[in-house]
Formats: sequence, C-alpha cells, structure tokens
Amino acid sequence: MKVLFGLWLRLLLVVLFVQVSWASPTTMYEKEPNNTPVEAAHFSGAMLLTGLLDKGDQDAYMWELDDENSQYLWDIELIGVPHAMTRIDIMKVTFTPDGKEVLDYKKFFSFGTRTGDKPIHLKHLLFDKGDYLIAVSSKSKNGTNTKHNYQINIIKDRKASKSNLEKRKNAPNISSTFYPYLFKENMGWFSFEIDKEERQKLWTLSGVTTIGHPLNVVLEDKAGHALFQTTVNKFGKFKLVDLELDEGKYYLKYSTDSEGTKNASTLYSTGAVKIESNEIEPNNDRDDANTISYRKTIHGKANKEGDYDYFSFKLPFKIEDKLFDLKLLSNDKDQKFYLKDREGHTLQEKSIDNNYTMTNLRLEPNKAYYISVYSYNKDGNYSFKFSNFKEAKLGEEVEPNDDVEHAYAIPLQEKIHGYL
Repeated sequence: MKVLFGLWLRLLLVVLFVQVSWASPTTMYEKEPNNTPVEAAHFSGAMLLTGLLDKGDQDAYMWELDDENSQYLWDIELIGVPHAMTRIDIMKVTFTPDGKEVLDYKKFFSFGTRTGDKPIHLKHLLFDKGDYLIAVSSKSKNGTNTKHNYQINIIKDRKASKSNLEKRKNAPNISSTFYPYLFKENMGWFSFEIDKEERQKLWTLSGVTTIGHPLNVVLEDKAGHALFQTTVNKFGKFKLVDLELDEGKYYLKYSTDSEGTKNASTLYSTGAVKIESNEIEPNNDRDDANTISYRKTIHGKANKEGDYDYFSFKLPFKIEDKLFDLKLLSNDKDQKFYLKDREGHTLQEKSIDNNYTMTNLRLEPNKAYYISVYSYNKDGNYSFKFSNFKEAKLGEEVEPNDDVEHAYAIPLQEKIHGYL
C-alpha cells in the first residue's frame, strides 16, 4: 500500500509540474543595448517581456509573426513602472539594405498607463504576418532616475476559422464571445437574431479587423435596409452601443481594403432599459439591468423579500485616472451592496445597515460594470451615487484590490494608506 501511495504521489507531482510549466509563459529578459530598432531583441509568438527603465530610457523588441501565429487573436497586458507614465508604441519598420539604419516606419498605435498602479489590458487584436517593433518608454512624474521594472505579456487567444462568409446566407451567428474568421475576399457577413423578450433590451455590438486595414461596417435588417454604419479605430475596432432592436434577424456587413483579413464580432446586452434616476423593474439579474449614468443619483426600492436589483454603467476615458467613491444610502438595515465586472465576477461586496461607501475606486474606461443591491426585506428604499472624483495620491490604496488578479504595483519602501 505504501509503495502504491508513493507511486500515485509521484504521478500527481509530475502532473502538477506539467500543468504549471504549461501555464507559465515563456519569459524574455531585456539585454542592453536595446534602445533602437536596430538593437531590438527578436522573439516570436507568446512571450512575457521583462525589463528595467530609468529616466529617458527606452527599450525595443521585434515581434516576429509567422503565417500560423498571424491567424490568432492576441492580447497585450502592460504592467508599467509604478507612479510613472509607461507607454508602448507598435509599428512596422523598414531598414536599409545593410540593416544598420531605419529607412521608414508605419506606426499603428500607442497605449499605456499614466500611473502604473495596475495592469493595463488591450484585448482582441488581429495582425498581418510580419515583424512588429514594440517600443516601451517611461517618464516619471517626479523626474527621478531610479530604475523600475516593467512587464509586457503577449498572450495568444483564439485562432481564426476559415469559412465562406462572402454571402449573407453563410453568415455565422454572432455570440457574446469573439470568434475570428478569415475572409477570403474583401467582404464578409455576420448575423444574429433578436426574439420577443430580447427586443426590450439595450445591445452593444462590437468587432475587430486586422490592424492597419480600413473597415466599413454596416448593420442591416433582414430586408437589407442599412440601420447603422461605422468604421474602426487605430486598434482595428468598432463599437455600437445602446442599440434598440426590434424582433427579427440582422446582418453585419464587413467591407475592407484587401483579401485575407481576419475579422470578429460580439453582441451582448448592457441592460433592459436606460434610466435617468428611478429604478425600473424587472431588473433582477444582469441581463435585465437598468443602464445608468455615473453623473446621476439612482433611486430604487425592494419589491419583495430577497430582491436583487441590477444596474449597469460605463465610465468615460476622461476620468480613467480618477479615483471615486460609490455611496449608498438606505432605510433598510439588512442589505448587500455589490460591484461586479461584465462577466459577473464580484469586485467588491459588503453587507450593510443603512449606509455604506465604497472608497477609492478606479475602473477601466468604456467597459461594462454592474452595481447590485440585494435586499432581505420588502419595501426598503435606497439610493446610490458616484462621488468624490479626485486624483490619486502617492501611497494611497486603490480599489478594487481584493485578490491577486486586481493587485496594483507599488514601489519598495513606500508607505501605503489603505481602507477596509
């Protein structure tokens, strides 16, 4: 029995080691000099880039995408220098024949963080085959020369399917998840249906195409009438928000500048109805959430014992670096107050009696979040509002940070002021 137990234990350890090894990304540590495109460190596929930056420094990496890897969606996560601006530029570079100088370049986009307190994510990107320069730089607010670590995680997502999308009848159904498709021609279709119950909801329709390619997007009804039209931004993305759609079938027409681009779409509900200030039932789950503005005070009432009320909201880019509070006032001594992300994961949760304030929150802009109020008793009245918008102070805790996924970076030996 002891021999058998020992064998099983060794097998278990091997399995765990394989799982951990498989899940851990390959890491590249920067080697100086790597300040220019000519000196850039080359890598391919998924990679965790780790380096050090000081004042006036910049690091360069050359990301090589072969034909196979260019068929995938990609995510980029940036863990920037704490309390400093960290920026990434992605571009294509043309070198002189001897490879010693830059002849020309084409910049696709820049993104980054002004504070470095929390990871910044750029998800669902599509690229052509080729080499892409990733240039990372940082600028401290206080102008110090201290070196700090950064990380850039290049993450591989879903692979594009090869389908005949050039005709409406072959259009794949759009879901709440991005599934990329390879367009054989310079045009393709997606489709979706709205039923009787869903026609009362508000919908967000978004999509992505291969970066560097213009894309014209038209939403049509079954009869072919154009309802909405838009184009993509520098990240190859578009978004149509708060759509009110009748029952029926709809088609999304993609028109781009060349054959062989990769494209994806997603559709999800952001709430049953958009309200000014007073709750409208039913709003007992995320699918029926009332859509609200962060500028308004919202009023609600529990219409039964054990009642859930859901509200959805998005914050604009102009306050992406601001801290704020969520303040709840209630005449019920037995409630729960939740802040959740789009997938329904709880970011903050608190049992309350009368009043409670979630302090020092900072959330990603243009991303759906949910506020939920659970009432144990019937007829309890409550209200909540976004308040106290302010700049973050050095050493001040930023919420949500209740788990490792939402932890934020701090410099060593820095005193932190927190809230519980």
